[in-house]
Amino acid sequence: MTDQMTPIDAESTIGEWMRHPVGARIIAGIATQGGISDSALRLARNVPLSRFLGAGGPPPEGMIDNLVAQANGGAAPERVAHTSWTEVVAAGRFDGQTIIVTGAASGIGRAVASRIAREGGRVVAVDLSEERLAEFAASVPEADIVLVAGDITAAESIDRIIAAAGPHIDGLANVAGLFG
Repeated sequence: MTDQMTPIDAESTIGEWMRHPVGARIIAGIATQGGISDSALRLARNVPLSRFLGAGGPPPEGMIDNLVAQANGGAAPERVAHTSWTEVVAAGRFDGQTIIVTGAASGIGRAVASRIAREGGRVVAVDLSEERLAEFAASVPEADIVLVAGDITAAESIDRIIAAAGPHIDGLANVAGLFG
């Protein structure tokens, strides 16, 4: 590791990894292998590497430690100072609005659905996994969340989503399939 390279670790954001000379190559390789677009990486720029890689389930054991070591010349840094980001919820921003969020059970879709719900919106949360949707809804118990388990490529699921939304749909966050 050269003196000019700032160490990065599992809690460094995707943006920090992308600014790091070795980290950028690692993230580019992950994106290529996973079919992740540049725009999806830009959306994930404030997400720590550990959360990014764990969005679809736990990564293989040792994977993150290995990537951190690779980025830092073979050694894992003891402690890295991180750019902090604090979420600020704008209460009432989505009051009276119904928003459909696909891919709502995990990753970016879950984060979007949670934020809309916590900002007062009625969320029609859509995902393939009924169990993970229920876990998501339980994590925001005070929110107005309608769960629809289904495949957004199937007409019958789309009909159920539209029916669950009701007569007025204010927005759609189509996040399903980002990593699949």
